[in-house]
Amino acid sequence: MWQLFSAIRIRDWWSSILIPVVSFYFIGLLYSRNIIVDDYLKNAVRLLLLSITTASFGFYLNEFTDVKDDLKAGKKNAVSMLSKPKAIVFLLFIIFVMGLSSLPFWREGKIIYLFLVQLLLFIVYSCPPIRLKRNPYIAVLLDSLYSGTLFFIIALFYSDVFLTPSILFLTIGFGVFRGLRNILYHVTKDIEVDKKAGQKTIAHIAHYQTLLTLQAILFFLEILCLLFVVYYASNITFAITLFGIMILLFKRNYYTHYEKKESNKERWLSEINTIYEVWLPIAALTGVLAIREWKAYLLSFVILILVFPSVLRFLHEIYILLANLYYLGYKLFYLFSDLYFIQIKPHFDIGKKWRKLMGRNGDI
Repeated sequence: MWQLFSAIRIRDWWSSILIPVVSFYFIGLLYSRNIIVDDYLKNAVRLLLLSITTASFGFYLNEFTDVKDDLKAGKKNAVSMLSKPKAIVFLLFIIFVMGLSSLPFWREGKIIYLFLVQLLLFIVYSCPPIRLKRNPYIAVLLDSLYSGTLFFIIALFYSDVFLTPSILFLTIGFGVFRGLRNILYHVTKDIEVDKKAGQKTIAHIAHYQTLLTLQAILFFLEILCLLFVVYYASNITFAITLFGIMILLFKRNYYTHYEKKESNKERWLSEINTIYEVWLPIAALTGVLAIREWKAYLLSFVILILVFPSVLRFLHEIYILLANLYYLGYKLFYLFSDLYFIQIKPHFDIGKKWRKLMGRNGDI
């Protein structure tokens, strides 16, 4: 049974999809100001269940249709360990559970339309004969849409917020830029595996350094969109998110300047998701709680830690910040030391000044 759960990559989509989706639900509450403790917790659970089952369907469908390619590439695929009838039954079970979790949303026209579009993207991306993942350019665009963008909008709609065109545009921009950066990061790491499977991706077309540069540009754009979204939602949420981004930039400085290994030049790109796994949920929930009664604090933070234990990584984030401040002080100290010994001392003979002061002309 664990192999089946491994097949749908619980850990991957929990951190990369579910946490940001719930965070955007809290951000939507900040816009709507329609915050009733019992309701927002109940709706958050409903949204979480829909996200879990939908993500499970998408990942399992992708694994189900990738069995031959993964075996060819020597890549682990737990679905291949099942007989075809059992694999189909498990897929139908996921669809059934997903249908049940979507029932509370059927009265919400905009949400259910986006949900159906999400399912359609899963199908045309993975399933033959269309199987758009074979097209290296369309594949990255579809991935950026179904890997979070649509559900970010669903989360905002479900919080009863009236989305202005600017907020909707910024949310879509954030989701697309973030999704493109994520898929580019993964295809550059899986280039050999995809080659063995006969899967041509954009990593086989574009130069490696070009893709790294593109990821850095996309990072700047996604963070810019995110900052505008949270800025108009809550000052507290904006401040905490900005603090997390500053630590991320310190991490980039740490990995690229103090850790000299070549692999560390791209390591910080994988650290970007700590913004969404750690700081964004803390920032969004804190903003919500700041305008509600104290009883919601304890319950919500307990839920946050139990459901999203990755937020505890903020302790490691603080450690990285302190380590960078230490290295900064270290470098400044030796910078001024070097300035003294290299530039000042050769032109300032303290012994000569001392002899002149004491009235001595000879050597001491």
